Amino acid sequence: MSPRVERIMLSAILLLYAAVACTGITWGLPARRIDPYLFSGPPWPGEVIFTRAGAGAKLTPQTRSRLGADVDLDPLRTPDHQPVLLTEHEEDLARIYLRYRLYTYQPDEMITMMALAGMDPRRLQFDPRLYQYGGLFLYPVGGLIAATSLTGWIDLRSDVTFYLDAPEAFGRFYVVARAYTAAWGALGVLLVFGVARRLGGSRAGLLAALLFALMPVVVCMAHEGKPHLPGAVLMLAAVYFALRHLACCSCSEPRASARATSRNAVRLQQEKDQPTGSDHPSKRIDRSEESPHRLEPS
Repeated sequence: MSPRVERIMLSAILLLYAAVACTGITWGLPARRIDPYLFSGPPWPGEVIFTRAGAGAKLTPQTRSRLGADVDLDPLRTPDHQPVLLTEHEEDLARIYLRYRLYTYQPDEMITMMALAGMDPRRLQFDPRLYQYGGLFLYPVGGLIAATSLTGWIDLRSDVTFYLDAPEAFGRFYVVARAYTAAWGALGVLLVFGVARRLGGSRAGLLAALLFALMPVVVCMAHEGKPHLPGAVLMLAAVYFALRHLACCSCSEPRASARATSRNAVRLQQEKDQPTGSDHPSKRIDRSEESPHRLEPS
């Protein structure tokens, strides 16, 4: 297969992956369209939800600084094996409404937003209090959200009640995180192609890249703002560069052996050409310089 055809087919696979990743990138985002399923009457305003859920006391800087971003702020305190009434009080309803207004259908995605909300770059406070996700995921997502807000597509503010009234605006944060995750998937397509190409040639590389781009777990992870797909891609990068290093070592060994053989041959030739014994210039006797007064034999 010619390099030009190989590049065209690989580009087509990348475009296919981009189409698949972008198709479902907005699934399960918080939105007001589900209000008829939540409220039997008029929807509660964001301020009411915020107050009745007690979010003001739970989301203070003091609380955030001493708790991890993934710590449950409302743990169940009922005895084991006892039924839990989730809608017994208005406070319980408010906590449910708050989750539907700010969380996606993948609840772990909110952990990233909680970690970012606990930072304060103006005070050089960059502790995410969420260490299993890693800085290579959290900090770029935060930077992308801040950069996107400069374009006006994201309305970035610290007023939680605003997002409770406009959950679609908060949902755009998740879109940015998912887009960052999907970009790692595109890099994964290239790495899978590189690994398979080294092991089995161009056709094997293209087939492996296509299967990776359409793998259900890859497609699902590309639609979630979580670091699982980036972590898998980093492992693929380790495999690719390990194979590349081994290939370089295997190629350099024959060259090093050839250079050593050439040096040995030159050394042997020099030793062969070097005069030894009585043939050495310093040991030769010049008969013309012998004394003219030496006695002739009688």
